[in-house]
Amino acid sequence: MSVISNIMPAGRRLRVEAACLLAVGALFAASVAPVKGEPTKIRIGYDTIPLHIVPVIFRMPELQKHNGKEYALEFFRFKGSPLQVQALAANEVDIAALAFSTFATSITTAKLPIKGIADLAQDGPWYSQAFAVKKDSPITKVEDLKGKTLAINAFGGATDMAARVMMVKHGLTPDKDVRIIEASFGAMPAMVRSGKVDVASFPAPVWSVHSKAGDLRTLFRQSDALGDQQFLLYAAKDEFIKKNRKALVAFYEDYLRGLKAVVDPKNRQKVLETISKVAGSPVKNFEDWALLEGKDYYHSPDGKINVKALQSNIKSLKDLGLLKQTLEVVPHIDHSLLDEAAKRL
Repeated sequence: MSVISNIMPAGRRLRVEAACLLAVGALFAASVAPVKGEPTKIRIGYDTIPLHIVPVIFRMPELQKHNGKEYALEFFRFKGSPLQVQALAANEVDIAALAFSTFATSITTAKLPIKGIADLAQDGPWYSQAFAVKKDSPITKVEDLKGKTLAINAFGGATDMAARVMMVKHGLTPDKDVRIIEASFGAMPAMVRSGKVDVASFPAPVWSVHSKAGDLRTLFRQSDALGDQQFLLYAAKDEFIKKNRKALVAFYEDYLRGLKAVVDPKNRQKVLETISKVAGSPVKNFEDWALLEGKDYYHSPDGKINVKALQSNIKSLKDLGLLKQTLEVVPHIDHSLLDEAAKRL
């Protein structure tokens, strides 16, 4: 989770974040440093590892043919997708990791000329994010949340929207009947256990560790609110795609090759060690669940966005009054980069 304040101006936040990454050991230096010949720079937003699997893949140079030649990557970490919308609008990242909710509002409200270009992760087909309470909590159903406090990672993101949908479906008014606050995912287990909040959201990396103690109980899952979701997707501005098409196709060729390799059981130990290095957490925190069916988020093998799920997710938010206007997603999806990349494998 980002330690940079979400009220920091986008440019300053990115500069400070970059400095923080350098200070803790130049997280991706070996695999993303530009080389002579000035390959196209691609700046990518990310957050929780290995939910955001791209930084893991590109920490493994043996999986890449074109990195440092046709393109050079820079990664910037954010707390939640709403901040990535700001950075994308300000041209401070080139590819942003957006939730289904922020993808919709980026187009309908912020009027950004963007396209969804690739899947990042889907919630529901495998793991679905847990909203959990203390095991001995008197909260046993969603209706019991009235008068309680719920923690999410970022207002307007997928987790926030899922929580609000669940409340509305059960007759509660978000912010009126239930207090919703922001917190980092890493802080949420302690907040629930100490009683600072009554329920919090647990992504797979956090739930896999903290559910083992047996003192937390799932109240509902994100999929209970929205079904299968195009939880996160990658988006870029139309102009950037047009100007840098060759480099982007090369990038996605390496990504598709890398995605296939990181889920291959024969590579598992090396992949776990890489995840550990990127996340800054021991291998033991990942070995029981990361990239395993039913235990981690689903990553589309062909890299493509689940358009049907995305449309359904956005429609649900509009139908429940959580989005001011809906969005027909098909005109805003561009899978042509992936199609070209797949032909080169």
